[in-house]
Amino acid sequence: TQPRPARPPVPLGINLVETNTGRPAGAEEVVEELVAAMRPFLGVADYATLNLNCPNTTSGRSPFDEPGTLGTLLSGYADYDAMPPTFLKVVPTTDPATIEGTLSAMDPFHFVKGIVFGLPTGKPYEGLKTPPQVLDRMPGTLCGRPTRALSDASIQAWYSRMDRGRHVIVGTGGIFNAEDVYRKIRLGATLVQVYTALVYHGPTLVKRINRGLCRLMTRDGLDRIADAVGVDNPHTNPNTNPPANPRSARNPGGAVDA
Repeated sequence: TQPRPARPPVPLGINLVETNTGRPAGAEEVVEELVAAMRPFLGVADYATLNLNCPNTTSGRSPFDEPGTLGTLLSGYADYDAMPPTFLKVVPTTDPATIEGTLSAMDPFHFVKGIVFGLPTGKPYEGLKTPPQVLDRMPGTLCGRPTRALSDASIQAWYSRMDRGRHVIVGTGGIFNAEDVYRKIRLGATLVQVYTALVYHGPTLVKRINRGLCRLMTRDGLDRIADAVGVDNPHTNPNTNPPANPRSARNPGGAVDA
């Protein structure tokens, strides 16, 4: 057996994903490898992300599009004693059946703490100068600002249906400034991830976003990020109609258990 990595002096997050090797693997093989890949990080990682649908896989689809296969994967981790808090990285979507399928599969597993939105499987063309026919010839997908609208709509849709006492949303997609962060938080994100904007603005972007976020919260009379989460979501705002989903109705809010 290989020696276990030492715990670093900073928070450590790991990301597990099906790798594009050129040979499509069966669902059983993918599940087996992902479960085994977690083992060296038990007791070392502070959190983990399971990337359930990488746009660079050869098939363009994931075995975890099926809730039953996702449940099998999570069951494989349930036997680990030191399973870290885990987030599921999913394709942004507003489809109710897809959302409910994923939420139902993850509900029995308390180590699953929330959802991270990855890249869309298609190419969002709206607002782009490059002709669609040019983009269609390119592999992969788009990231950054073209994904903003779909990401925001997905945050709103998932937040209105999930158990908000247990799970949180990590917002992504087109985050370039404090206003982008604040909008995603007010739609239902508790955390955000930034990637594309770092390429254009460098690491000091994080400090500028944090300062801008503080100004926006002060303007609105808010003391904590938690006070802003979901306040602009029309499906959960107490001034609008209450959510019809029983999962949300049972748990209208609260802290996430660690």
